[in-house]
Amino acid sequence: MRSLFFSICFSIFIFSTVTVSAQQVVVELKGLNKEMEQNALFFLTLKQFEESKNVSSPEVSRLFKKGNKQIEEALQPFGYYNAEVTSTLEKKDGVWHALYTVNPGPPIIVTEMNITLVGEGKDDPLITGIRGNILQRKGAVLDQKKYESGKKAFRNVAYSNGYIDARFTTSQIRLDRVKNTAEIVAVLDTGKRYSFGEVLFDQTVLRTKSIRKYVEITPGEPYVEKKMAELQRALYKAGYFKYVRVQGMVDEAKDYKIPIVVTASPIEFRNKYDLGAGFATDTGIHAKVGWTNRLINDHGHSVNSTLKVAERESSFSVAYNIPVFNPIYDSHTVAASYNEESWEDTDTRLFIFGASLNHEGETMKYGTAIEARSDTYSVGVTDGYAFLLMPTINWSLLFADDLTKTRNGVKLTVNVRGSSQDVFSDVSFLQSDVGAKAIFTPLEKWRLIGRITAGATWVDDIEELPPSLRFYAGGDNSIRGYGYKQIGPTDESGTLVGGKYLLVESLEVEREINHIWSLAGFYDVGDAMNVWENSERNEGVGGGIRIRLPFGQIRLDVACAITEEDRPFRLHLNVGGDL
Repeated sequence: MRSLFFSICFSIFIFSTVTVSAQQVVVELKGLNKEMEQNALFFLTLKQFEESKNVSSPEVSRLFKKGNKQIEEALQPFGYYNAEVTSTLEKKDGVWHALYTVNPGPPIIVTEMNITLVGEGKDDPLITGIRGNILQRKGAVLDQKKYESGKKAFRNVAYSNGYIDARFTTSQIRLDRVKNTAEIVAVLDTGKRYSFGEVLFDQTVLRTKSIRKYVEITPGEPYVEKKMAELQRALYKAGYFKYVRVQGMVDEAKDYKIPIVVTASPIEFRNKYDLGAGFATDTGIHAKVGWTNRLINDHGHSVNSTLKVAERESSFSVAYNIPVFNPIYDSHTVAASYNEESWEDTDTRLFIFGASLNHEGETMKYGTAIEARSDTYSVGVTDGYAFLLMPTINWSLLFADDLTKTRNGVKLTVNVRGSSQDVFSDVSFLQSDVGAKAIFTPLEKWRLIGRITAGATWVDDIEELPPSLRFYAGGDNSIRGYGYKQIGPTDESGTLVGGKYLLVESLEVEREINHIWSLAGFYDVGDAMNVWENSERNEGVGGGIRIRLPFGQIRLDVACAITEEDRPFRLHLNVGGDL
């Protein structure tokens, strides 16, 4: 019993001693820049116990003594191999204070660089082009971090461009710590370049023949991982797949040919529905219902339909889309639509059935179509009807740094259409319109937006042409301050009938308030006419606010038609992308 009593007392004594002896540590470094200081503190073991209350005085002393060497080693990756460290350790109010004062000394200077490429890729621009990532110019301070990251970049670029076996057979930094100089010597053996093997598919969504149209990889061409990434993006963009993976089976390569496996799973829901409502001053309140089936069959066909009902314009359309040629960009569409529209004293009812062939690239779009148009209309007290078999050609070019928040960008469009009485049409005509819009940001938060639209029609009598193909001006996207299609030639009774020609210009200045709100001022001018020489300057000026949304802008403008006698004001509301 007495032995047990003394054991308990001894344990309590030891515990109390340790608890009393537990110390808090404060570590401080002087003489280093921020990056070197962070690395040195990371290497310092003593720093790890700074907030601990379970380290004894002997342990503090032991770890403190290791600190000088740890700091010296921490500075070597920055090129400092001759650092001098002085240190002090003292106890104040029960807290240990460790101070390390560092003189980094002279850095190691790179005096020689010898990076050699051998193997099949030694002269490949893809490999030699990144040599600067590992080379350090003569006279620079040795940076081992840059050297190691450069070697890694070399290996990664070599691997991703088909040099799967690339490796450094030599990798040395030869130091002279007396002269504080370094010589870099490295040899990268690229080995033999691999090529693409057969492209295999693990999917049941499309027929193999249909999905192969997306593949721009030719067996036997050099293996480049970028091409696999492009194929994966193209398949995702097609809209048929929920999951896509394009993988090079490196471990299964034979005769330096790597098979490619495309794995894909179908979209969860083929049918997509859209419901919407809104308001625009040109068309008034509107509601829209849309339906899309993204995958009708295993050929990749799709169909989409839209019903829109508005105060002054209502429409219904359905389109059947067939991917052709390169399905990433090219499609054939068969479509039908019905449209009713009213403005001023004009009403139109238009039915169109047509087929088109379209190419949609990242910057350029173009297409051609043939339309059968049945157009019933009334202008004032005059009724009319026209059937036209109308071929069309369209082309557009777009350059922009961002499509939804454009700082700098240009868009050009050209459309040509026509018909002949000799080919199943009631009217012979040829018409073309061109448009250009540019956005520039000369100063931070300031944008200049300019646009111009011009059109011309060659026809014997403009009144023989349906109003849907005549030119008018005025409205949200034309000359603000005037109503929708309010500007154009009139007949003897004063009824607006539309013209052969169109010219509209606009200049706008926008000032960003924050990432959501902007203010704008603008000047619009133009006319729709039958004779160029009779063109009038219908001018509108005003200002408005802009609200930035993920899909574009809400634009609310107040404009004054300054060329009108009473100078009326009009409110314009418009929603859409910048270009």
